[in-house]
Amino acid sequence: MSSIALVAVGTGLRPSEIFGLEVEKIDFRRKVLRVEQQLITSSAKGNVAYLGPPKTPKSFRTIPLSDGVLAALSEHLAALPPALIQIEDRTNPRRPMLRDAGLVFTTSRGTPIKRGTWSGIWRPAADAAGISEEPDCISAGTPSTLVSDCRPGRGRAC
Repeated sequence: MSSIALVAVGTGLRPSEIFGLEVEKIDFRRKVLRVEQQLITSSAKGNVAYLGPPKTPKSFRTIPLSDGVLAALSEHLAALPPALIQIEDRTNPRRPMLRDAGLVFTTSRGTPIKRGTWSGIWRPAADAAGISEEPDCISAGTPSTLVSDCRPGRGRAC
């Protein structure tokens, strides 16, 4: 699962954007991914996860992917192809719907990764990828070889 740490470092995505990333949002040919949603966990409704719009209007964006991030994503998807999971989609608040989503990263049980489990997933993934910094500010202390291979220019993953 080191690929999730490499994607975090190499793209600067917020954890919720990584958790809500679907395969269809990755364009391997053009070497970009589109941020159009995030996975939100509602503590008010028993930790129910749903897809919602990104945090701000400027959070809708297209991110260039380095060869290192593309390789990590390709290897991850070859080893763990996403199974479709049924999830509520509230990206359009006026038309929420239940739909199948092919999330790139899920738990070992095939369920969405919720914000509360990020630290337990991050540390083993970061160790496996050779990243020593915590997820709230990944740029400082990250091995320069990893940064130069993966990071397209955004300095934070939060």
